[in-house]
Amino acid sequence: MQTKFSHFVITRLGFGIYEEARLKKMIDLFAAVTLPSIKNQTERFFWLIVVDKACAEANKDQIRGLIAGHDNYYCIEIDVTKLSNVRLACFDWVWDHCQSFILEKGLIENPEEYVITSIIDADDAWNREVISTVDQLVTKNMPAQFEKLNTRGTWLRHSIGLAITFYDGYVWFLSEKKIWPVKDEFRSMSVFVVARFSSGISACSCRHTQWRKYAEILDFEIMSLPSKQPMWVYCRHEETVESWNAKQGMPVPASFDERLQNTFGIDLEKVNKWLSDYPPQNISQKHFNPSAAIQYDLMFRIAIWNRKIQALEAHGIPNHSDINTGGALAHARAEREVLIQELQRER
Repeated sequence: MQTKFSHFVITRLGFGIYEEARLKKMIDLFAAVTLPSIKNQTERFFWLIVVDKACAEANKDQIRGLIAGHDNYYCIEIDVTKLSNVRLACFDWVWDHCQSFILEKGLIENPEEYVITSIIDADDAWNREVISTVDQLVTKNMPAQFEKLNTRGTWLRHSIGLAITFYDGYVWFLSEKKIWPVKDEFRSMSVFVVARFSSGISACSCRHTQWRKYAEILDFEIMSLPSKQPMWVYCRHEETVESWNAKQGMPVPASFDERLQNTFGIDLEKVNKWLSDYPPQNISQKHFNPSAAIQYDLMFRIAIWNRKIQALEAHGIPNHSDINTGGALAHARAEREVLIQELQRER
């Protein structure tokens, strides 16, 4: 019976942002909030920072420079214009690329073993004990799950699992300097999934708000837990795509700075510099920004044209053996190119 579990933390950084200056802004925020928070963790793990291969080299060099010297931090490039198998309401394609990277680098010995996966966005933070607490919970609770393995049905037999969340956290309105204590399970940075590596299931397998339902489909045990102190910080600022309203928050007391720095590892000096370098608009709320939704829609459309191109090429089209099919291939490539140009244009 497996008793030790590798923990893979996944961060998507800058997908759909191809303007170098704007992506630098997001990387600078990552360096102020998420990077020091992850460095503050007390347990060892693997951090997989996933970036768009087509983003500016200067941006990728900045990310590599920030994580240099950490042999458990990795920057993984994904060419989203080469995707051909994507599913709605999840990021399985991200985990698929991460799995290939993990196997290539030998980060696990047995590809059939169970692993822990989690996601933290590039502007959020964790309590310094998050990974340690999750790993302890997994070690304690997985033996009982292993005993259930042989009782699972045909479609579930390959893997048992856990879906863990901590519902105590903070929403931090950065430019407004307000904080809002909340209780909300399965926030994006509070989804921790244990599953067999070979099952393909990870924290990327479902949009975070629906993980309770998805865990029920998988028949994974759900652990929605209180904690002695809040376990995460959800950062809101003008670059976020989801709507928010700072009127819900209260002014951050001076004494709270110590908690942000020591408990969550946030570098407030860098945060203040970020606010100075990129002066925010004078707003107290933000409405939904569809830009990311448009970008992901384009990725899906590119992926299905890639599938069609692959299907046509499988018939030997490069040899022009079929004029009609050859025309279809040229059309498919042209459609794909138009979508790529639309994806990568500055917005």
